[in-house]
Amino acid sequence: MSSTRVWSLEARKLWQSMLLEWSKLFVYRFNLALQVFGPIGIFFVIKYSLWTSIYQSSGEATIGGFTLEAMIAYHLWAMVTSMLQVSHGFDRLSEEIRLGRISSFLLYPFEMWEYHVSQYLARQVVHVGIAGLMVVVLRLLLADRLGLAGWQAMFSGLWLGLLAGLLWFWIIYIFALCAFWLDETWTLRVIFRIVAGFLSGKLIPLDLYPQWLVGALEYTPFPYMTFQPVLAFMGRDAEVGKATLVLLGWIAITAGLCFWVWRRGIRNYTAAGL
Repeated sequence: MSSTRVWSLEARKLWQSMLLEWSKLFVYRFNLALQVFGPIGIFFVIKYSLWTSIYQSSGEATIGGFTLEAMIAYHLWAMVTSMLQVSHGFDRLSEEIRLGRISSFLLYPFEMWEYHVSQYLARQVVHVGIAGLMVVVLRLLLADRLGLAGWQAMFSGLWLGLLAGLLWFWIIYIFALCAFWLDETWTLRVIFRIVAGFLSGKLIPLDLYPQWLVGALEYTPFPYMTFQPVLAFMGRDAEVGKATLVLLGWIAITAGLCFWVWRRGIRNYTAAGL
């Protein structure tokens, strides 16, 4: 079979898997509506009120170099960036491994990682659409007040956000594959989300952290998962080229580690849950 034919078949399998995932997603339209309006509602109820109170109580015009408007803009873009990183939780994969249900997948003419990549891509398209809608709404309603950056900054932020989302995918995939050895893997994912929330700048801008800590994090994946994409969205001095290289490097490392963990785990797999 020619290489062109092989690639055509792989593309068709990928596309059909994405269509199947979309059909599942759009069955629950109310859930999608919550994904659109839920984060915005939570933002204005909690983060907007919290930071407004902090600035009012401190009596300072700036905190860590951020005015109130800049801090609100930062957290708005952090919310948009986070939407590109929640496309796939791998809850079902951990359960399927633990209960021995992945045996059927091993018989399919489709690698396990290809199936989950197709699910990720399908969900990512939906989340990019939701994030894009939020960006348009933000620019129409708040651009004058918050000084939101131009479209070039939008594309830079989106590019880094998508790379960060892909890195997040492989990291969570590694945790899911730990189900070959662990009874539950959700604790690993929860711990990582908490740590990443603080070290990535999702909860607090890294500008407010000690310089020694920021320097120590420079070549870890954390600052590039939220902080650098947000700076790019805001049109600040984001190192887009460096961030791209670091993210691609960590994507390669985590993807390679995923394949290594899979090969080690599948050797011990006995389908004991069947």
